[in-house]
Amino acid sequence: MSMEKAAAKISGIDHSYNPDESYEKDGHIYCKKCNERLDGSLFEVLNQKFISRNQCRCEREENERKKQREERQHIANLKEMCFISCIQYGYKLDDFYFYDKISNAYRVSN
Repeated sequence: MSMEKAAAKISGIDHSYNPDESYEKDGHIYCKKCNERLDGSLFEVLNQKFISRNQCRCEREENERKKQREERQHIANLKEMCFISCIQYGYKLDDFYFYDKISNAYRVSN
């Protein structure tokens, strides 16, 4: 996989992209895997025009998998720090407690 960049004119602005991962069609950049459009809206900062880059479906799915993997690893690390025995790893509080995301704490079920 090369790190070569290609450029395309989108709305009169040069927009670079990786030709190994995306392609240009009808004046827009698309992902080669999921065929979703990658170039976003046009915006201006300090009198310079830019085109934002959107995440495609396969990137969003990969980010979600990464987030879930990190969460599982965090839970495993907490179990390792808190429990004395491996038998305790299987204990679940779901029957007695629920997690309240607003207060970021466990609460007793009714």
